[in-house]
Amino acid sequence: MAKIIAAFQVLPFGVDDLYSCIDAAIEVVQTSGLPYDVSSFETTIEGEYDEIMEVVKRAQTACLKYGADSVICNIKIANSPAGTTIDAHIGKYRS
Repeated sequence: MAKIIAAFQVLPFGVDDLYSCIDAAIEVVQTSGLPYDVSSFETTIEGEYDEIMEVVKRAQTACLKYGADSVICNIKIANSPAGTTIDAHIGKYRS
């Protein structure tokens, strides 16, 4: 199966320390073994569809385990039969 990229944002509610909660979600991505890029508003991850969705699910669960009352997750997916990569989308803009 071809690789896709997905950009996602977790929005946890009901936590006192929002950034530490988001750090817990980012840690899930960092330990996933998949290529990723963290930016100000979202994290982009590259891999097979099912493995990316599993990471997104675990990132939401990390926020809930941290103590969030609820989590909203925004997801954008780039998918093509030939596959795609983070570098193909933003490589020329990296410093």
